[in-house]
Amino acid sequence: MKMLGVAFVFCLVTCLTQVFGEGIPAGATMYIDPNAGFETYLTAAISKKKVNLVVVMDKTHADFEVTSILEHGKEPGFAQTWVLGKRQRNEDASVSIINTKTTAVVWAYSVHKYDAKNGEQSTAEAVAKHLKDVVGK
Repeated sequence: MKMLGVAFVFCLVTCLTQVFGEGIPAGATMYIDPNAGFETYLTAAISKKKVNLVVVMDKTHADFEVTSILEHGKEPGFAQTWVLGKRQRNEDASVSIINTKTTAVVWAYSVHKYDAKNGEQSTAEAVAKHLKDVVGK
């Protein structure tokens, strides 16, 4: 229920920033805040999905900053495995991109991966796929 509330807030923020926000220009520099290794998956996903952004390691050189919340579900129990065929745990992530100069949230996205085969990797790739749709527009 908590993640549903977070997802609603991020979806609302996304809609408002797309209507009133400034957007993310192609080629912008972006710093990804550390979050238990998820930043590495997100950096790799941005490269793999060919998102037109430059990830930098120094926050002071970034036009935008990415913050994330990551939640791992419980491993599936015997009943879930036997009845539903579920093999992997669920993965949830919420990502916000903030303009470092104006502190405005310019994009937010929340993803839920049921039975995430590749865990954090597939979650990060879903974020990068949707980020690519808004960069430069």
